[in-house]
Order: sequence, then structure tokens, then C-alpha cells
Amino acid sequence: MTQPFILLSTQRSGSTWVIDMLNSHPRITAYGELLLEDGRGKRYGGELDLEFFDEFLEVRIGQQRNESSREILFQYLNKVYEPSEDLQALGFKLMYGQFGAYPDLKDYLIGNEIAIVHLIRVNLLDILISKETAVRRNVFHYPAEERPQEVKVRLDPGQILTRLEEQEREVERVKKRFTAFGIPYREIFYEELAADAAKFIDVLEFLGVRPLSFSLRSRLRRMNVLSQSELVSNYAEVKAVLAGSNFVSFLTS
Repeated sequence: MTQPFILLSTQRSGSTWVIDMLNSHPRITAYGELLLEDGRGKRYGGELDLEFFDEFLEVRIGQQRNESSREILFQYLNKVYEPSEDLQALGFKLMYGQFGAYPDLKDYLIGNEIAIVHLIRVNLLDILISKETAVRRNVFHYPAEERPQEVKVRLDPGQILTRLEEQEREVERVKKRFTAFGIPYREIFYEELAADAAKFIDVLEFLGVRPLSFSLRSRLRRMNVLSQSELVSNYAEVKAVLAGSNFVSFLTS
């Protein structure tokens, strides 16, 4: 039996890395953001043999088929989740905003009992820093053989708390929404996986996949290996803003 799943997450939470790690298991096929808006061209992480939904949609429209957008979406997902005797799990990455863009997706997930693996990056400050450094580089993923450009960014002190609060609320909204679906749901945490790859065994067990005798591997390189204080030019200001707030524990250096 092939277990269908989605990896649910938000930007800069390590989801591309997790997908690539899962895809290195010979009994798992894991894709990236198949529902990416205007998805085209180069992709990072995961299997690459399936077109984006927008590309699939263009073909259907070009063939002048009398089908609703719901029907086309479900046809595409049936293609994604076509079972295989060689696979124990099959899935793709879904970002929070992409779920909102496809309201019919909820019915498909529930009707087909798609397992939800919810990847959460606990340190929301690290997410902010990752977003800003990626924008500064204009690069969002690095292959393992490339060396990331070293950069420093400045975080607007007047916006930090607001941004962290918004992210925190978004994660809680997603938790409530998906746990109410009544389908298999598991939360996993980026920090735990990054610190100990053996934690992937918990994910494999949830998906009904037998662990390997060797470790999962990724073709991607971690972009930020420096400390927060080395990445943020106004780190002292950031510390002052977060002091006494609920987010002070996110300061790591």
C-alpha cells in the first residue's frame, strides 16, 4: 500500500530540505511545490518527473475540455498520487498560502485520507532572518556543491514583533484547521530534524515506511551557518526589542 501525504509548511522552514531528504528513500517519492502559483522551470528538492499543476492546467484548457477547475485539480492529484507497488509513501510540499488558493483541496484531502506531515520551525526569528538573507542573495536554495554567499541583513526594529506575532498566529490557525479534518496528522519540528537526522525515523513510521540501514541524504546545502549576531547587522537593536517579550527565547547568540 502506498501512503499519500502532503508536507505542510510555510516559507523558510526547511521544507525543501525535508522533501529532498524523504525523496532519497528508495520507497518514497516526494515532490516540491506542485501547486506553486505560475510554477515553471527549475525546481529544487524532491522528485522532478512531474509537471506543476499550472502546466497541467494549461494543457487541459488548451484541449478545450468541458471540465470544472475542481475536476481538473482532482485529475491532477489522482495523477500525483497514482499508487505504485514499489512505493510505500508518495506526496508533495504544500505551503500555507497554496492551501487557501485551492478551496476544493480540502475535500480531496479528506476524501482520500491524505496524511498531513506538518513541518514547523519553532524559532520564528530564524525564519525572519532566513527570509531576509534569501532576498539579499536573491537565491533561495543552494545545491550541496555550491557555497552560499555570506551576507548581513538589517531587521526593522519597528516591525519585528508584528512579524513574529503574525507568523505565530498563522501557525496556530493552520494547526486548528488541519487537526479538525479527521485525517492522519503529525507535527514535526525543523530544529529537531536538523540537529539529529535520526528523527526522520519518526516521520517514516508515521508514513508506514520502513527505515533504512543508512541515513537519508539531501542534495541541498544549508544557507545560513553563521550565528544570528553574525547575520544581523543591528543585532543589539533586535535583542532590545525582544527583551521581555514572548519571543526572547528565539535569541540564540
